[in-house]
Amino acid sequence: MQAGLRCAIYARISRDSSGISENVDIQIMECRRYAEDRGWEIVSTFHDNDISASKYSTKPRPGYATMITALKNDRIEAVLVVEMSRLYRRTEELLDLIRLAEVTNLNHILATEEGSGCDLSTEVGIHNAVSSVNNAVYESRKMSDRLQRKFRAKAEQGQAHGGSRPYGYQTGGMELYEFPFCSIPTRELIPGEPAVIREAAARVIQGVPVTAIVKDLNRRGIPSASGRQWSHKSLTQVLTRKRLIGVRVHRGAEHPAAWPPILLLQEWEMVQAALRSSYRQRTRGRSYLLSRRM
Repeated sequence: MQAGLRCAIYARISRDSSGISENVDIQIMECRRYAEDRGWEIVSTFHDNDISASKYSTKPRPGYATMITALKNDRIEAVLVVEMSRLYRRTEELLDLIRLAEVTNLNHILATEEGSGCDLSTEVGIHNAVSSVNNAVYESRKMSDRLQRKFRAKAEQGQAHGGSRPYGYQTGGMELYEFPFCSIPTRELIPGEPAVIREAAARVIQGVPVTAIVKDLNRRGIPSASGRQWSHKSLTQVLTRKRLIGVRVHRGAEHPAAWPPILLLQEWEMVQAALRSSYRQRTRGRSYLLSRRM
């Protein structure tokens, strides 16, 4: 490549639970060093943090969209990434870049880690780019299948697959829970929270509206699992989850959970019946008011 090549850097990571774009910064630094060693000019830098490029992802990529606009307007000749899969995993996205190469200065897609690139002005380069995206789609599918198998296996063992902390239970790794004849991994209960769940369940069974229970919990300064105030939705979600009766649900299948239940099955079923009854009463009341107004 000739010196003075005008480049745009694009960096992306799929997940950053800390909220700090450290890995994105590392990708950008590597691309800058790669370009400087060759005397290329960095025109713009774009990045997307905690966003997948997989075809299974529905999240938009604002950094990628901004880069596409820049390619149309800023006489950029090459896009520089650490590896091709950072740029795209969808054939339609590659086709957009190939079309751009026909009407703009864009000629090359370059990957630093692989030490390779695709010249979009040649048939061979386009063929290599298509092969690259096909490989990325294949790897994405394999990764998705592996994750599904992992989640299914954990569900069958009664384990949680992660996510936000459920109210009543510890977050993070599974602790050992002692059964009469064995010890298996389980979530530990958080002192105080199971009592709140049992109190709320008992009041729902007695006919107390969820809204009234929410107001009382917030008045008493009892936070939800996120540390925020309770809402009708958040409390209802807690009370309707089958994890409260020691059941792990995965894709409609139920498995004995590897954690202690907080409610008895009969109690939980009574809560569900009370919630359904309350919902029917509220919807009938709204229908009546609407008919009166009409």
